[in-house]
Amino acid sequence: MKKLSVEQRKSLADILGNIASAWFTIGVISPIFIKPESIVKLLIFIFAGLLMTAVFTSVSLIVVKGEK
Repeated sequence: MKKLSVEQRKSLADILGNIASAWFTIGVISPIFIKPESIVKLLIFIFAGLLMTAVFTSVSLIVVKGEK
């Protein structure tokens, strides 16, 4: 992968941050409204949502690490 400019890195980090927000919404907030069939599915939604949120947030922070 070629070296990205500062602006490109910031844009990529912004996109990854938005994806993290979407995963949080899907996994943590949506089960409040959709009433999963079982407690197991509810726990899977919450776990997957939190895990993917953490992954995309971490990647976003790594992308902009050291940028000012």
